[in-house]
Amino acid sequence: MDCKMKTSEGIGIVFSQWLSEAKPLAERLMDKLQDGYEPWVCSLDEFELHPSYAQKLSLIITVGGDGTILRVVRIAAVCGVPIVGVNLGRVGFMTELSPKQAIDGIRKYVQSSGWIEERTMLVAQVFPEETRHDEDYSPCHGLNEAVLGRPSVARLIHVEIRVNDQKLASSAADSIIVSTATGSTGYNLSAGGPILYPESPSLLLKPVSPQLSL
Repeated sequence: MDCKMKTSEGIGIVFSQWLSEAKPLAERLMDKLQDGYEPWVCSLDEFELHPSYAQKLSLIITVGGDGTILRVVRIAAVCGVPIVGVNLGRVGFMTELSPKQAIDGIRKYVQSSGWIEERTMLVAQVFPEETRHDEDYSPCHGLNEAVLGRPSVARLIHVEIRVNDQKLASSAADSIIVSTATGSTGYNLSAGGPILYPESPSLLLKPVSPQLSL
């Protein structure tokens, strides 16, 4: 579904195109906000194709699950746009509202009656010894984690971890997870790592199947 952008700040409603009930719900939310606001609706894929859309927004409402938020936040956070999530997924750790709560109370959130919860994010970037013109080495933003490993069959990697140019640790493992508090309940937890309080600024380093860590 195509997005119709406004020239002034508006409210974006981004839905997961893989959930059949997401688009109708997003359109109902748009109807709820027509009076006094400038809402628009588009799919997640469309939003990712046009990241500049976020620069014109004061709020993004996601309709889907945690995965929808994780993809939208990589664009929204760079522009300083807050997100409120409507859960249609299985878990919904990060989504704030059920579909009924959204239909009944979405205007309350738009009118700034809620609060903003700030989370630590990651910026990951590759600095290759030799650059290739067909590769994108621009920074990647993430709310959950960044994983350093091989792109194909799991093979041992040797990693030296430095913080502010000071050596922190060395590890030989299948991969290394660098996780935020938000991501601590995801891949990090599956690999045996600890859980952090959601608003903690700390980062976790978790080797996956390590042979040796120093």
